[in-house]
Amino acid sequence: MLYVLTNAELTGGSARAKENRAVARAAGFWLLVYERVLPARPVSVGHIRAELGMALERECVAADHRANIALFVSEASSNVVVQAYVGTRLGPLQAAATLADRDLIVSVCDCRRGMVARPDSPGAAWACG
Repeated sequence: MLYVLTNAELTGGSARAKENRAVARAAGFWLLVYERVLPARPVSVGHIRAELGMALERECVAADHRANIALFVSEASSNVVVQAYVGTRLGPLQAAATLADRDLIVSVCDCRRGMVARPDSPGAAWACG
């Protein structure tokens, strides 16, 4: 799952954060500001949410944006924990945040097959089957 924040107001922060953003922007690179892989367990959801929040605060992402991102990360990570590895061995939960110029891209991933259509529930998954 992806969360994309465009035209983020990233003007403040430490000298190092400003320098990193300036170098990445000038070179046209994406700047990885957070990445973590943990077992897909309930406790991992809180760890990722807290760590990502601190990383985004260092990069001067506004508090209201951080709150929206925290909600997204909590929901997406919880989905991985509850649904991704049902009936199989426990697998990884991966989260990452990348700055590209003034855009922020946050992803939450697992290593399973994705959504599968269920004949007993004709919802959105039917389009994915």
